[in-house]
Amino acid sequence: MPQVTGTILLVQESRLRLLDDQGRGYVFLLAPDAPIEPQDLPGLAGRRVCLRYHASPKLLAGVVSNLGVTS
Repeated sequence: MPQVTGTILLVQESRLRLLDDQGRGYVFLLAPDAPIEPQDLPGLAGRRVCLRYHASPKLLAGVVSNLGVTS
């Protein structure tokens, strides 16, 4: 499962935009079984996180299955 580390730039409902260390932007959705709830995402805006995700053939966004705050 792919993994990416970066800073959360923007949060809206269960969606987030992440900027990685190389300057690439990503759009993600939280999976229903993710260890974090959508209402917890706004508190992570501006924080560095490491997340694991999978691609969905019907979406342009990755689907986050695991997310952790890094230092």
